[in-house]
Amino acid sequence: MRCGERGAVVRWVFRRSSRGSGEVRDLDVYEIAFLGGGVGRVADCAIVALNRRGLLVVHAARVRTVDGELPGHAVERRVYAYCGRERSIGAVHSDLQRSREIWEIGRRLAAWGLVRGADRRVTREGRRHLEAAGRDASIPQYVLHGAAGLLDSTAGRPMGPTPVAAPRPHPTPQTQRRQSRTTGSKSPRLDAD
Repeated sequence: MRCGERGAVVRWVFRRSSRGSGEVRDLDVYEIAFLGGGVGRVADCAIVALNRRGLLVVHAARVRTVDGELPGHAVERRVYAYCGRERSIGAVHSDLQRSREIWEIGRRLAAWGLVRGADRRVTREGRRHLEAAGRDASIPQYVLHGAAGLLDSTAGRPMGPTPVAAPRPHPTPQTQRRQSRTTGSKSPRLDAD
């Protein structure tokens, strides 16, 4: 066996043992999203996360940023910067597809043996990590299963639980006009006691 051949065998054995070690890495939500659905899932997750924090408004498949603190994660910063003007969700997907941030996620996952090939197919080890993430209650469901239901409908700011407004103690003139239109009377109702 020549020196070059032996080096190839040793390298293969090392890669095999490190990838098949059974160790589950701690992945962030965007790495999990990449494993679960590629670039589109990563983009959707960033949009939903920014929207839930009140930094991004989603309306009829269009997004735009709202003034606020700069996000901490590189993917979120990229989406936040790109959506300074109103953009379509498809445009956000296209921008992230070509971004360095996504390239870095794919490179890291490939180095860890969780994806392979130019199209970043998920490996058996990657599927194991994805299953482990599915058992973690702290991972939002849209990261694992997609945000289609959250982004298909019109969503204001923020998505998630709708805040309940406190009732007004006295009707405003606008409310009185609206009530008079629905009851058919020309003037607001006054209760005589």
